[in-house]
Amino acid sequence: MILLGLDISTNVGWALYDLDRPMSAIETGHFKCVGDSEFEKVSSLHGLLASLLVRLKKDGKAPDLAVFEAPLDFIPQFEKKREDLAGVVHETTTINPKTIGLLHGLARAAQAVLRGYKIRHMEVRPQTWQTIIPRQFKAHPTKQRAEMTCDMLRIVATNEHKRDAALIAVWASGCQEVKMMRHQAAKAGAA
Repeated sequence: MILLGLDISTNVGWALYDLDRPMSAIETGHFKCVGDSEFEKVSSLHGLLASLLVRLKKDGKAPDLAVFEAPLDFIPQFEKKREDLAGVVHETTTINPKTIGLLHGLARAAQAVLRGYKIRHMEVRPQTWQTIIPRQFKAHPTKQRAEMTCDMLRIVATNEHKRDAALIAVWASGCQEVKMMRHQAAKAGAA
């Protein structure tokens, strides 16, 4: 069984985990959604993900299940520094509501592509897949936790998007959906 983990944002990380191979053999990659508008970025994701799926199928690595991170349900706050006319720096907190709309659009585009290629898929909340990160790493910043976990598992993933996708695939390998799929495959093989 082959799992495809996806970390969906404007920089999409992907990871391919063949459960018949060691975890250290997880393949990772990423692509960037391009465009000046949300529409163009969503269209870009659609084409780039479709190209990835075609290539994987051609290489005999078509995923049996794709798992992608659910988009945020809240508007993230960002720290912003501005200098006034007198040269005094002021720190403020700001939000960007367009981020939520874009993430939801990208997730729905990924879902449409996966459905179009008849690939079973599901989404997972970040808080759920991050439960596989060991407790001793929890005190570190989020990005560093994923890096430390990948290093511990000997997964080669060179950026945060690849690392998150790899860990989503690792989480998926133990989820109920995969257990059910493996049970059904074993039952069909015995018949």
